[in-house]
Amino acid sequence: MFTDLMADGDWYYQIHSHLELTPRSGETISCRVEHSSLKEPLEIKWDPLMPESDRNKIIIGASGLVLGLVIAAAGGVYYKKKSTGRILVPTS
Repeated sequence: MFTDLMADGDWYYQIHSHLELTPRSGETISCRVEHSSLKEPLEIKWDPLMPESDRNKIIIGASGLVLGLVIAAAGGVYYKKKSTGRILVPTS
């Protein structure tokens, strides 16, 4: 997808190009730009910050934490509703 030519107002112009993709495991992705203002093409290799296995572990851990908090909150609400109006008397 490309944007229309955009004027910056100071005799400079820009155009944006977008490519959306889902990388597969083991795939190498790079971006290459050729322009008359560059002496040679600019190529940048994309390197994800974190391996997919580590990312999955974090997602699973965070999901477990959220589920635990939801269950704890529901238990607290249930306990409050059941204990409302009761007076606890110590037994000896």
